[in-house]
Amino acid sequence: MDEDKNELEELNSDIDKAGDEIAGDAPKIGWGEILIITPLLMFVDFTEMLGTMAEAVPVVGQVVLLPISLLFSAISLMVTFFVQFYLFVKKIKNLTFLVGSIFDSIPIISGLPLRTAAWLVTVFITNNKKASKLMNATPAGKAINIASKL
Repeated sequence: MDEDKNELEELNSDIDKAGDEIAGDAPKIGWGEILIITPLLMFVDFTEMLGTMAEAVPVVGQVVLLPISLLFSAISLMVTFFVQFYLFVKKIKNLTFLVGSIFDSIPIISGLPLRTAAWLVTVFITNNKKASKLMNATPAGKAINIASKL
């Protein structure tokens, strides 16, 4: 049983090495993905910002816009799930987007475009090898690596 597991792990590492050789220095997140996901996240953050500002209006913001606010929240959760799933499929072990999305769910600061900012930081760290090495050298980066192995 252990021999099969070791052979499977060895085969997976060989496949990963072959994929790295084929990809070379190509960025993990390409321009196509950036140009699709960034405007989507900007739209979600913009709608949340409008909803947060509209809540200050006494009757309109609290009665009329409540169903719209709930709809925007549902859309933002679906988009967040989509992006997290995309990062999982691409095997990107960067939890920056997840942390940014968690902070974006805090009621008072949810009007800020934290989700888009976290996505852009994730793209920068993932595509820039020097930034990735620097991030992995920090205590927070080491904690993220440990957490991603769990």
